[in-house]
Amino acid sequence: MQLGSDTRFNVVNAGSSATISAPINGAFSLIKQGAGTLVLSGANTATGFTLIEGGTLDAASATSIASGNIAISNDAVLRTSGTLENTIETRPGASGIAGSAQIVAPTGSTLTLTGFIRHASTGTLTFGSASDTGTIVADTFGAFTAHEKSYQLAGGTLRFANANSASNLLSFPALFGTGKTSIDAGAVLDTGGFHTVIGSLDLDGGIIRSSTGALDLEVSISHATTATQNGVFQGTSSSDQVQLNVYTSLNLSQTNFVNWTTGADQIIINGLVGVGGIFTKNVEIVGSNRSDIITCAHGDDDIFGYMGIDMIDGEMVMT
Repeated sequence: MQLGSDTRFNVVNAGSSATISAPINGAFSLIKQGAGTLVLSGANTATGFTLIEGGTLDAASATSIASGNIAISNDAVLRTSGTLENTIETRPGASGIAGSAQIVAPTGSTLTLTGFIRHASTGTLTFGSASDTGTIVADTFGAFTAHEKSYQLAGGTLRFANANSASNLLSFPALFGTGKTSIDAGAVLDTGGFHTVIGSLDLDGGIIRSSTGALDLEVSISHATTATQNGVFQGTSSSDQVQLNVYTSLNLSQTNFVNWTTGADQIIINGLVGVGGIFTKNVEIVGSNRSDIITCAHGDDDIFGYMGIDMIDGEMVMT
């Protein structure tokens, strides 16, 4: 199929689908519109842009997508697997649904993103879903973002494959803005052993872990997030560190620190002077047989024990 001009494919109804199995070539844009699903199953050589403005673009593999930039808006979905080298971007300046986008990998598959990720809107960029639980590997060396944006891990695994992705991709939600990074139940953030920075974390049933190397995590808790962090920080056999920079109230009653084993581990809580408080209840942090450290800083810091059995267990030094 030759694209002789920018071409719109409108699959109108949600739940309906249309399939293009013929190879697509040409230098013009393919524009997906409508609430339904457009399936691309051919090995395409097109070089134009791909605009996903509604519904789902379901590509059999990354080779079924043209080599130009991919722009996603209106909370539309890009669903594919393989290695995708394209730049992926949200609509610059758009907010809410118009500025939101979803990237998912089918269950049991892996999608590796090596191109730039430009989340230039103030909407939400979502990775994975409850039904598409494959692994998305962020192996990008460039990302452009604005401060009021949000990120969501809605299912499956997002794994970092280099230091740039780990330190930058999820770091940009502003501390005093409305953006946040949500990790939902059924979703896993795999730091890949890299120092990982998360802006405005809203842990909502998800898991943060490292499949290789130590867990090295720096997290901000801001006004855009809920006070109660609900989920798991999963340690490794190495020397792990989780640093929580708290800019509001924090409740760890639904937070679990698990698998903190033989390494010399650190949990660091930094509270901003004069802002909110730190509250913990029914939290059990189990140290290793090494020298583990819990550090609090900036002002009067207290760790309170409430009703029940409150434990700090292990050879731990509190400073």
